[in-house]
Amino acid sequence: MITQSLDSLMSSPASQNLSFSLKGLLKGHVGMLIAAPNVGKSHLALCIAMEHASSMSLLGMSATEKPAKTLVISSEDSAGVIQSRMKEKLANCTTSIKSELKKNLHFLTDIEPIVIPPDSSLQEQAEQKQYLEQLKQTFSEFNLVIVDTVTESIGRCEEVKHDRLIKNVFQSLASES
Repeated sequence: MITQSLDSLMSSPASQNLSFSLKGLLKGHVGMLIAAPNVGKSHLALCIAMEHASSMSLLGMSATEKPAKTLVISSEDSAGVIQSRMKEKLANCTTSIKSELKKNLHFLTDIEPIVIPPDSSLQEQAEQKQYLEQLKQTFSEFNLVIVDTVTESIGRCEEVKHDRLIKNVFQSLASES
């Protein structure tokens, strides 16, 4: 273990090439929004997505200088629920913001589980590997991918028992796409 002084830390080039998707969230990394049920995480996630995909400033979270392609994966809510929420949110947007959102904000619903338990059959594991490759290809088209919710996107996995596996799969998707 090697410690370094503040002067040494501040003179190192460590932070020169950092690139962020959201303030505090490095590109290619995973961030999690964790809160009790029914407090508005999905609405907050949509607001973050809208801000990132347009020039509007709702929360001040986007780290991009211009609107960027954003994907919201809804593993819990149907396309109808997302459509209803977006109608409410779009009602307060200008024509130019709506145009930016139409160009940059995309949705994916009704997805297969992103993580499967390690005791899955060899065939399931092979299919899952192929599915993850497809997800990486899709994710590579976007500057920010929001998964709502992790709980629903992990299928038969148990959050506590498989927490390391879940984290590793999500981190792999983020870093490789």
